[in-house]
Amino acid sequence: MPVITGALDGAVNAEMVSRAMLQGLKPVGLNLSAGNACQFTVNTKLGAVGIAKPADATLLNVLPC
Repeated sequence: MPVITGALDGAVNAEMVSRAMLQGLKPVGLNLSAGNACQFTVNTKLGAVGIAKPADATLLNVLPC
């Protein structure tokens, strides 16, 4: 699981931000754990499946739309 989250949070996120910048956008690369926006629990019946629930939306609320 750390390899998957590392890839999505790191390489893929950076690639998406880079491509958006090439289009003249001003992207911000965030993940679900940034600013404690979500909390996660593991559903043991499904194996290594995380269940995300909203937590602190402060960071998301300060971002311009």
